[in-house]
Amino acid sequence: MHKKMFVCLSLFIALPSFAEGNQELLEKLAVAKMTGLCGAVQQMARFQSTAQLKSGQEFIDKFVDSEAARLGIHRAQFLKGCESASRKYDKYLSELETE
Repeated sequence: MHKKMFVCLSLFIALPSFAEGNQELLEKLAVAKMTGLCGAVQQMARFQSTAQLKSGQEFIDKFVDSEAARLGIHRAQFLKGCESASRKYDKYLSELETE
């Protein structure tokens, strides 16, 4: 138990110094995370459009609203964020492919 606490405390102390020197990396990680979340929502919408589950669209709407609220933004901002994250992700991926 003490070992777990030590590891957690060490990470907590090291994270701010890691973040200071790695803003670009943190930005790319955030973009990747948002792109993944948005991709999952997009897949749910595609599935619902073909499966036509009862209350399926309501579930998706509530899920998106919940994620937007968790991030402290409105649904429209969340959807714009998805578009932006997707464009940035594609840009980053293209840069990696050309290296």
